[in-house]
Amino acid sequence: MARKKSPATEMNVAEKQELPLAQRLNGLITDVNKLKEALCVSAQAINQYKMGTSRPSLENLCKIADFYGVTTDYLLGRTGTKSINPTVQAAAQYTGLSEATINSLRDAHNLVSQMGKNIWTGYRSYHLEGNIVDLFFSSPNFRQVVIDFYGYVEGVLSYEDAQSGVIEDLRNRGILPNGQDKVTSDEIFNMANEMGEGEARQHLISAGLHLMNYEEKARFQKFQLIEKLGKIADSYKADIEIVEEE
Repeated sequence: MARKKSPATEMNVAEKQELPLAQRLNGLITDVNKLKEALCVSAQAINQYKMGTSRPSLENLCKIADFYGVTTDYLLGRTGTKSINPTVQAAAQYTGLSEATINSLRDAHNLVSQMGKNIWTGYRSYHLEGNIVDLFFSSPNFRQVVIDFYGYVEGVLSYEDAQSGVIEDLRNRGILPNGQDKVTSDEIFNMANEMGEGEARQHLISAGLHLMNYEEKARFQKFQLIEKLGKIADSYKADIEIVEEE
């Protein structure tokens, strides 16, 4: 008599779909018919791979990786880097940055290099010696930029959460229509001014003050970020005296 699997150890379909391989295949496989021809398997087999109810053989795993131009490590969830380029893989592993970020840095470097070719050679050698992208990231102010950028993003997300909470509250009170998905503290204060004295008006004023607090924090964090970015630019300004014509 066959032993039944314990409910505690048997994975259901939803759990299998959360496995790294199933998640990666779901993200990559958009045309089952093309892949089944490349692997010489049925469409049902491909769908089972995507659902996590069946796993491809090692040979087919390699074929899938080749078909989509990714690594088997990516398919198995051992890395977040799709690229088969060993340089990109090494850069991602060393820095912890995503492949998209590394490609953006490379593109920025290539763009600046191309721009440099169009600048007068003498001017470029005097002002733009070296890699501008390197100059930006090696600036002593860059670490502070990262910190302030994190603070700015956190502030914006906190503001969006506060805004969503206020909107839901005002909708439940019948003050905002269901279709409106954004509101500012100024708009809330204007609504309060149009109301007569009473509990509803006081509630609007409280909601406006609550939201204004998050708005001001996000503005301040944005100001700090811009200020630090400006310091990076200022640190590379050429020391040139501009003589005014008499």
